Amino acid sequence: MNSHGAARVGERQSPAETAQHWRLERDRHVAFAFAAADLLIEVGLDGMIIAASGAAHAVLGVDILDLVGRPVTDFVAASDRPFVRHLLKQVHGLYRIDPTVVHVVQADGVASRILFGGCRLPDRAGGVYLSVTLVPDSLTPIPQPRDEATGLLTADALRVAAQRLARGHDGVAPNLQLVQLDGLSGAARQLPADQSAMLLEEIGAALRASSVGGDAAGRLTDDAFGVVTKAGRDPDRDAALVADLADAICGAGIPEGEIGTQVARIDLALGGLSDRDVVRALTHAMNNFVKSRGARASTSRRYRTGSRPR
Repeated sequence: MNSHGAARVGERQSPAETAQHWRLERDRHVAFAFAAADLLIEVGLDGMIIAASGAAHAVLGVDILDLVGRPVTDFVAASDRPFVRHLLKQVHGLYRIDPTVVHVVQADGVASRILFGGCRLPDRAGGVYLSVTLVPDSLTPIPQPRDEATGLLTADALRVAAQRLARGHDGVAPNLQLVQLDGLSGAARQLPADQSAMLLEEIGAALRASSVGGDAAGRLTDDAFGVVTKAGRDPDRDAALVADLADAICGAGIPEGEIGTQVARIDLALGGLSDRDVVRALTHAMNNFVKSRGARASTSRRYRTGSRPR
């Protein structure tokens, strides 16, 4: 017994008592998981479902046994499939998918929204553990103006989202990451229409996957974008985004080095600024970045798209 009167595992316990302890620990963790999710899914490196447990029929309209062996994106609405693929790609480097809203389609064609989160364990190579929770219809968000080509928020809608997230943070304020893809619009015009559309969709999905809540990224101009991200500078997260964008661009057949990527980051700590001053500050920062193409931003770091940052 320790000083608090609780026995540690293996301390004067029989093998049966130790086994019982670990069964209780396992059951406790399972209970915690299901307290926060309707459905738990394990997927492999290829995105195929390895195991699942929970209310599959209520969430996806299929029996639990019908999930195993199918791509997890089979159940995702077509418009969100690139987004989910980018989330699954990023989790292998960042170890976590923060809960974000994803649209799914049930077997009978009924569309619904889920809260989609996940993690990867360092000692379990390949496996990704996903939590899925139905979002009540009562929490349907107000539609936001969007850029049709990328699916991202418009510049004005991004300013609103940035202000809301900066005001509503708990603790350290988030950042606004500004991304310039020099030459993107010109390169996209040289592609066949379907290939160009796919490129812009993939870029939009990569930026969304890096944003807070999965829907705090916007298109400022043809070649400039903004993303509200977690607080603090995270070189791994920044590098993962740049590499993800590089993969999307190279996947469209654009030669390496044809599009240059520049990134700047702005702290969204608002202090005592009024809402009007916040809008002015965000507008100035975005416009200044676009006009200067990020070249003079002291926080910027230059990469060449098509090669991974070092």
